Amino acid sequence: DIPGTYPSNLSTLKEPDGSANRYNANVGEYRYIGKNPDGYLVNNPEYPDDHTGKAVINTYAWKRNEENETQLYQYIKSPEDQVFYETEIFHFLEEEYGSRFDETDNPERWLVNAIVIVPVSSTGRGVIKYMHEWDSNKDGVLENWYITVNLRSKSEAGFEQEEDVEDTEETENVTERVTSDMSSQGQVIIQGDSRGNEAFDASVAIPTSENMYVQVQGKEYLFDKEYKQVQGTKSYNVTVVKTYRLKRGVENKETGEVTERTKTVRRRKMYSVKRDYDFHLIQKLGVFSLDKSSVENEALPNGVQILKSSVPEPAVYLKRDTEIKNHMIEPVDGSIEIKLPTQSLGSKSRVKYPSVPDEDFRQEAEDAVGEIKVWNDTLVFNGETLMDGGTYEGKAPKPKEMPVAKKNSIDDLYRPGLKIEPKLANGLKSSKATLHYKAVIDTLGRTSYTEEVEDINDVTVHTPVVCYPVLSGITKETQQLAYDKKREQFVIGEYFHIDYPKTGQHLKEKGYGNREYGAYFEVKQVTFPFDVYVGSDYDGIYLPRNTWGNFNSLEATFFIPSWESEREGNIKFRSIPINIQDLKTDPYEYYANLDLTKYKAVDSIDFKLSSKVYDFKVTACPDDYWKQYVTKETPYMAKDLPIRPNDPRKEKTPKEGIMLGYPIEFEMMTNGDVYQPGDRVQIEPYYDYVPVINGVADYSQRQAVDVYVSHYSQVKAFEGGFELDKKKRKFVGNEARGSQGISEELKRVSEQRWTGRFHLPNMSYFLPKGTDIYGLGSIDLGKEPFLHDGYIIVGFDIVVHKEGKKDYLGYKNGWTEEGFAEKQEGGTYRLGDVAIYSTSRRASQTYQ
Repeated sequence: DIPGTYPSNLSTLKEPDGSANRYNANVGEYRYIGKNPDGYLVNNPEYPDDHTGKAVINTYAWKRNEENETQLYQYIKSPEDQVFYETEIFHFLEEEYGSRFDETDNPERWLVNAIVIVPVSSTGRGVIKYMHEWDSNKDGVLENWYITVNLRSKSEAGFEQEEDVEDTEETENVTERVTSDMSSQGQVIIQGDSRGNEAFDASVAIPTSENMYVQVQGKEYLFDKEYKQVQGTKSYNVTVVKTYRLKRGVENKETGEVTERTKTVRRRKMYSVKRDYDFHLIQKLGVFSLDKSSVENEALPNGVQILKSSVPEPAVYLKRDTEIKNHMIEPVDGSIEIKLPTQSLGSKSRVKYPSVPDEDFRQEAEDAVGEIKVWNDTLVFNGETLMDGGTYEGKAPKPKEMPVAKKNSIDDLYRPGLKIEPKLANGLKSSKATLHYKAVIDTLGRTSYTEEVEDINDVTVHTPVVCYPVLSGITKETQQLAYDKKREQFVIGEYFHIDYPKTGQHLKEKGYGNREYGAYFEVKQVTFPFDVYVGSDYDGIYLPRNTWGNFNSLEATFFIPSWESEREGNIKFRSIPINIQDLKTDPYEYYANLDLTKYKAVDSIDFKLSSKVYDFKVTACPDDYWKQYVTKETPYMAKDLPIRPNDPRKEKTPKEGIMLGYPIEFEMMTNGDVYQPGDRVQIEPYYDYVPVINGVADYSQRQAVDVYVSHYSQVKAFEGGFELDKKKRKFVGNEARGSQGISEELKRVSEQRWTGRFHLPNMSYFLPKGTDIYGLGSIDLGKEPFLHDGYIIVGFDIVVHKEGKKDYLGYKNGWTEEGFAEKQEGGTYRLGDVAIYSTSRRASQTYQ
């Protein structure tokens, strides 16, 4: 098993000096068995060595091997190789020379002096030799001597490397773990004050000038955390060396003596000892504390609100090292070798040494290697240790999760009393909000973090006004005989009242509904297509037609001057909000500006304006009994009519009615444009008879009668109707009264006084109305069916005719409005009753 050339007959080999190959008959072996590839003779390991001399061989003059090709060091590749050669050389020399070899010698020189004849392999034996000089015969000349050292194979010597069956490859796994929470979950509320009792839902509708509040909530802090878990296995090569001292007995065949022989065998086993490690490093850490918020909305003062948070910053302590190697201490540095105590083994055999046991030194190898010491980065958050930076064997504690922040309180980023600018235009006002966080700690160097809030409501500005004017308190009803009842009827020369409240129905949304909206009115206005005065006469503020005038209170009274013309049209009203953008061009809506694009709320009242006939009065009666009671200075007004005997309303009035034949003089007023040449007043009298029984008039028997007059033995019907034309009209308007913008002439003609005269003829006779006088045959005026011994009540139906119009104005309701009383003490009267005549008293009697 030694490489080289081996002849078939070893006797043919020559010794180095040319002599024949020696043969030892005792053991049956030649000294040399062949040559190695380099041509060197190879010693037979079984051939007994010559033990010439008695000196300790360590003292010989050994020569250093200077030939590179045969030096031993070229075969020493590792510390294990060196140990093998040192051990084997000394093992052979101890066995071969016994006490003549000093085993305490430095093995180094035995390595540098060795001449390799045959190198050792795992299974092949080897041969080396040593050269020394010696004067064996004491002749003063040194001879070259050598010894041969036969080496066992590494397997025989127990120096083979036993590979650990386990995988010796080191592993390391790095797992990135992200536990960031950078979402603020922000929420912004913009609502009408006050919180919890919001007057308006600002997201639906809120008026300008109202107050709002802003409430912002978000997490008190955010964190951006990344750490890596470093896990791995390191392998440590542990060589376990154990020496076995083997003993056997050797019998000398010549003497029979048994000599104990000893040899040393070293077993070397290499183990891969694995040690795990597990720790955590902070890769990235950012902690951001809530600092402030900015809320933008056009409805807020200045369009933006900055709110500063009072949330305390979290306390953060971080100690870290990004280098993985700085987080562990290895138990050993590189490969290690441990030597176990030498074990002696004996054999009963005189031929063989005892077998070396096959032992497993795994436990010894494991015990020789401690655990890897590891530690995490250190992280303490608000006093709680989230990452323990202490030193541990093998595995550091698993980090705790960062606690998720709670939201800040509702009172932190809260601001009430934010007044909406009164002039702000209606419309949807979009909102934008940002939460600002400041860095408490950030390994990336960031100083702040901002996040736009998505959960935020917009604001709809809708400033409400209503327009529900109500016409009331018209002082005089229209005297038109025919009119459109769908139109409000106004009378020239009269005043009327308009209630124009700031109350009414608006949106059905929160804060609106049917309520008072005065806070949102800039002004209420009205325009008339006719002149008016504010108030009940000409003393008020003048408002020309088609001019917008302001209501300075919740209601107003307006007076129509006499110079106005009769007309139809509509009165317009508009409610102007405080945030009107353009008074002329801004759109409007009837009754209430429900549409936020409409600013003004408007309404209108259809009307008909007409003149009036008024102030009818009797100014004279020439009857001697009555003339002192009926004068221009003491006329009988409507409230005094009719002129009646024994009038309990007046003192010392005559006890008899007016004598037949005596007239009454009267006058009345009209106004407006009743000044055309063809304008006239038509008066139609009516006549009723009331009997007087025992000196007392019985009005319950009042009946209508026809009047007849006798004239030269003829009896004719008497109608008595008459007409007042322009000849009976006088213009009496006050030219100095009222606005300077109206002509004096118009003022003068705008009030008209009409005068007239009426009488029942002296020879008047009365029949129940409808009596066919011609069917009576011969008649006797002094007998039935003619009516005597009573009163004749004369009443007027008065109608004003406009030029080109018929049956225009009537005085019927004028009687009541001017105070005529239908029920009076002693009797019941009819509207229009003017005077009472006596049937039995005639003017002609005055002269009898």
